[in-house]
Amino acid sequence: MLHGKSSIRGNDLTWDRVDVDALDCIAVNVAVLLERVGVQDIRTPFAAEWHFSFEPRSHEAQLLLGRSPLQDLVAQHTRCTVREHRLSDDGGLSTDLARLADEGPTLLFGDAYYMPWLPYANKQHMEHSVILAAVDDQNAAIVDAYSIRTEWGDARPTATTVPVDCLVESINSLKSARRKIAWSIQKGSENAGQSIDRVLYANVENILQALDAKHAMRTFATYYADHATDPELLQTFALDCWLITRARQIHARWLADLARKSSGVISATVAEAFENAIVRPWQTASEFSYIAFRRAKGGRSPPDTSFKLIMNQIEPAEIDMAKLIRRELPRQSFATHFGLA
Repeated sequence: MLHGKSSIRGNDLTWDRVDVDALDCIAVNVAVLLERVGVQDIRTPFAAEWHFSFEPRSHEAQLLLGRSPLQDLVAQHTRCTVREHRLSDDGGLSTDLARLADEGPTLLFGDAYYMPWLPYANKQHMEHSVILAAVDDQNAAIVDAYSIRTEWGDARPTATTVPVDCLVESINSLKSARRKIAWSIQKGSENAGQSIDRVLYANVENILQALDAKHAMRTFATYYADHATDPELLQTFALDCWLITRARQIHARWLADLARKSSGVISATVAEAFENAIVRPWQTASEFSYIAFRRAKGGRSPPDTSFKLIMNQIEPAEIDMAKLIRRELPRQSFATHFGLA
């Protein structure tokens, strides 16, 4: 039989060093798996890219906060690869879960609506990840390090047991490109990839192109301001602002890491400036975006505070920060990045 949290954490599945307050529902559990296989730096794969793009469409607007897929980031910044497993159709899914659990902890993708440890259970359909740690005939030991506050309560990192049928229903009900997909982490011996100065220059180039040249952040705020009477779209806006805030928060921590470990690449002054000029305003914008959603849902007029803050303060601040980091980077790094050295 399974014995819940104590036995799972004794099996090296912990979230003690994971940025649970700054990672989304997939990255946070990948980080748990990276820690288990002995990766020391479990922040860089999720924090190094500073990115923003937004494409409004006729049917759906899309926000993108990274240039690279998560699997590629893991490969670039650790000595690990993400192995993808295809799960069987309905009849063989329970057998697949038992087999994968025997091979080691595995990341599953399912519909949060059918995950009883989450506040989304029986409330909202959305893609979510969970780590499968062990299986017996009827129950599964799972770990989920996700942390979020929702209108239905808080999700907090947990390790527990659930019926296997619960996971099967969640997996079968998922409507996304990762339906019937599982991930495991394999540790390799190859050298971890991309140099930090190249990453920093790519970040700067992206932000200046997206925000200074194309004003993508202004487009983002304007799009949702123009749909401020639609509670469903304002809910998406609030979620997007929350995701951006978390991405900026963990990037600020990563910059502080660089300042401590790699003097001469980024200074502590820059890391502190990123926290003050970008992270804190995004926190405010995120709070007001949620207020806007709640008011619109209640049939009241939402405040425009978050829209104005993003357009008038945050976008200019991100542009200025990109220029500051570009000035700080060593000239030799600049030459290397552009193939001149």
